Amino acid sequence: MRYLPFVVLPLFFTGCTTPNHTLTKEQLSLNTQTLHYNKKFENQTVVYPYARCTQNTIAIKTNTLFIEKIATKPKCQWSGSALGFYKDFLNNTFQNLKEIDIYKKDTIEIYKYATEEKLFYFISYYDASGDIFVLDYIGDMTASLSEGKFPLIKKENQVKTKLDKGLLSSSVLGSYFQSTKDNAQDTTLPIILNK
Repeated sequence: MRYLPFVVLPLFFTGCTTPNHTLTKEQLSLNTQTLHYNKKFENQTVVYPYARCTQNTIAIKTNTLFIEKIATKPKCQWSGSALGFYKDFLNNTFQNLKEIDIYKKDTIEIYKYATEEKLFYFISYYDASGDIFVLDYIGDMTASLSEGKFPLIKKENQVKTKLDKGLLSSSVLGSYFQSTKDNAQDTTLPIILNK
């Protein structure tokens, strides 16, 4: 019995860092402590955006969703809040964007937005292997994840403008990330010349 903590403790940490999602070009699966969601895509366009500090990134566009997964490389990190960067990106993409409501559960946050009197949902999800950002134009995914708190969006209230490019594809500078080795202070030693 005295060895039990040594067995249970590593299992606990392994469970905390295990990714709880699967995102491929064919489907998305999200799992949290209390929510489970699966979606197969139809008529999707898939892009694999590149940034020097990211790996395994993917952007998927369907008629009803725009999904972008962003994961940093082991020696890189976001240079600020990933969610904050994506919200700024949305504000710069859509005219007169207003946040109307928010729903949070486990590692999922859902924002209801209005732009030019039309509605869409923005879903943010995070686990150990990266950030997933979703624009849900009709609310099908949102209704399921919010357990009915956010309903489907009526056709006449759906946005006409839809994303063609995500955060990574739209960024020219790629300044959202920094290498963790860049955070170390370089020490310069004086050079002493022999006279």
